[in-house]
Amino acid sequence: MTRRFRLLSNNSMRSLFNLTLTLSLLPFSFQHGQIPLDLGNTNSTLPNVPNKRIAIIGGGTAGIIMLKTLITDLPEEVTRNWEIVLFEQRDNIGGLW
Repeated sequence: MTRRFRLLSNNSMRSLFNLTLTLSLLPFSFQHGQIPLDLGNTNSTLPNVPNKRIAIIGGGTAGIIMLKTLITDLPEEVTRNWEIVLFEQRDNIGGLW
């Protein structure tokens, strides 16, 4: 079976890199108070936050760490409306060893 893959342009790769870098730094930003997040009363709901769709490309070490970070390390209030999908070309995750 032949698999077809589209190559990303340089701009797309740069955007993907910037997104990955931004998301990977989020936990540190919350820990050190660099991102202002006023949750106020925990019983109240957040303002209308649009749903986010996040694609993680590759199920190697970095992809798995990103998935773990997004699912377990960020506050649930932040990730409540996020849809996170991990894409892997191979049948197994974990990368090449």
